[in-house]
Amino acid sequence: MTHTNTLAIAVEEPETGKLIGGIYAKADGEFANIEFLYVDDSFRGLGIGQTLLLAAESHFAKQDDIKFALLKTPSWQGEGFYDAKCGYNATAIYPIDGGRETIYTKPKSEFAAYNAVYQDGQEYSATIKGDARPYITRILQLPHEQDKLVGALIDGLDQYTASEQQPEWGQEPHEIIPVKGDVTWNCLHISGFSEALVPGSWDDERLQNHFSQAASTLGIQSAVYIADGTSPEVEAMLTAHMGFNVVQPPGAETTQILTWENER
Repeated sequence: MTHTNTLAIAVEEPETGKLIGGIYAKADGEFANIEFLYVDDSFRGLGIGQTLLLAAESHFAKQDDIKFALLKTPSWQGEGFYDAKCGYNATAIYPIDGGRETIYTKPKSEFAAYNAVYQDGQEYSATIKGDARPYITRILQLPHEQDKLVGALIDGLDQYTASEQQPEWGQEPHEIIPVKGDVTWNCLHISGFSEALVPGSWDDERLQNHFSQAASTLGIQSAVYIADGTSPEVEAMLTAHMGFNVVQPPGAETTQILTWENER
């Protein structure tokens, strides 16, 4: 795990030191990727989650390369929170095992912390506001502290998922030639491409059929790829020959979100 341009904040109960929530985010090209955000069931409704997102927006707002924030969440986690309470846009929606997954984005121009804090030249104070003030926030700088927090956040999400009787959190590496990625809840999150995917090396029908057959064999319902604009030929092949739909998040300059649904 890389810790360059990352933000990790832990929220703890002062009496016991118990971790009750936290956020882990990192810069990824032109967007701030909110990878994990979790608040324990018993402490929801206190403004902790909103304040953590505010902290992330404030942290990344001062980076010129960042144009928008992005996060992914299944339908049983966060719907009605990110959009209605935090101002994020539902940019892409696709089916997964047990429901659907939504990619939410927010352009930098709408970052609450960017407008309220950095335009005034002030620094963000990582203090939970309102009803959440009794709780302690710690910004974690050391790599091993960040890794420990990510593990705890995953455990918390795992427990929350299990309590809602939804599919368990899990990732298995797969290679579906000509793409590579991780499968979570029967959705393929594409992370790269094999050397076989070279323009002209696959005819259109063979490429689309091979991908669809491989996806069906693995029980994959959908696929998503966040393209950074560095491989336009590959991105064009996904949309023109493999049936991917494309959308550009508000505020993005080069980033595109490509999604695919298995119709077999």
